[in-house]
Amino acid sequence: MISKIISYVFHPVLVPIFIILGIQLWCPVFFSQIDYKEFTMWKLQIGLNTILYPTLVTFLLWRLGFADNMFL
Repeated sequence: MISKIISYVFHPVLVPIFIILGIQLWCPVFFSQIDYKEFTMWKLQIGLNTILYPTLVTFLLWRLGFADNMFL
């Protein structure tokens, strides 16, 4: 049970956004030249490119019959 939770939380699709949030938390000086709105848009773009698009493609592969299940 705990291994499944850890597997979902640390899924490779989520790691890039975790890294960006961790760098922002531990080293805010790196982002001092970027205003809040621009940085929020930057995080949204990273989230879309690393979470939404791969998940959508995997779902479409499964539903169109190119993959047997979601757990490729």
